Amino acid sequence: MSTNDFLDGMEHYRAEFDDTGKIWRILDLWHQSLKGLTSEDDVPDESPAVTILTEGAFIALMKEAGSLGLLSSIGTHPMGNYDIEEENQILNDTINVLKEEVDSLRENSSISPEKAPEVVKYNTEDTNLSESAQLKVAAMHSIETILKQ
Repeated sequence: MSTNDFLDGMEHYRAEFDDTGKIWRILDLWHQSLKGLTSEDDVPDESPAVTILTEGAFIALMKEAGSLGLLSSIGTHPMGNYDIEEENQILNDTINVLKEEVDSLRENSSISPEKAPEVVKYNTEDTNLSESAQLKVAAMHSIETILKQ
């Protein structure tokens, strides 16, 4: 078993399935025998850091863990028990709701003059208003003109 991609310092164990031999190799990443190895070194099956399980032994282990209820708390996501299908469904539901809102806004975007809110008119030439306020009033007049079209 190669230590490449295994020595990240965060996980304690890594498992690898050998499809040709139908065995599981489980590497104890914190084992003392791995201290002097680099990421390019191979760890032999005889190493005390490697545990080998046959496919049958692994299945028996999973059955027992399942019957004890231990598998429900195991996730493959770094943040713990993470269900990608559930997250995908939540995001798809959110997308559908937002699409419906966009469609609704598009249907209701043409405001008839009778539905338009009452607009208070200000004189943009009023010298008592600051330049910023005059710009805002001019913008409101532009919006009013667009709504009336």
